[in-house]
Amino acid sequence: GLALPDSKTIFLMSSSSETLTHELIHAATVQQVFAYYSGGKVQKDVPATIQRIEALMADFLKIDPTSIKNDDVLKDFLHVRDMLNEMNERTNGSRAINKTQALNEFMAWTLANQGLSDIARKNDAGPLGRMVQAVMDALRKLFWRAGLAPSAGKDIYSNLRFNTLLLMQP
Repeated sequence: GLALPDSKTIFLMSSSSETLTHELIHAATVQQVFAYYSGGKVQKDVPATIQRIEALMADFLKIDPTSIKNDDVLKDFLHVRDMLNEMNERTNGSRAINKTQALNEFMAWTLANQGLSDIARKNDAGPLGRMVQAVMDALRKLFWRAGLAPSAGKDIYSNLRFNTLLLMQP
């Protein structure tokens, strides 16, 4: 698929729910992420949120591929790992665009692909990727009604989901 946030258009090359979810994540987050990396104006909580997502991506990239027993999931993991490493190491083009693409692909792939989501659920987030409980409680009260907010948990997946939802807030 392809998301064009400026024109608020998504092109789906597949009718799968994974593709739709992947592209919706791009559409809902790419402008905030690009604004952060390009030095543009962002909401006050965006820098800390993106820094936590960067830490979660680093945790994800450290996962030992030999721990993945399903061949299809391993193939997706290796593809995403290699793609993210390539994007992060690119020296041509805009650094802001490269960093935006890498972080956005990490969010979209990990949250939309069931196999990658399962891997992220089975691996703990490091301390930089997790939120301090008091900060999380304050943000939950600010953005969601009591009882309806997602939990940040201790694993990569739940912390990524929580922080991605923070980026999606208007």
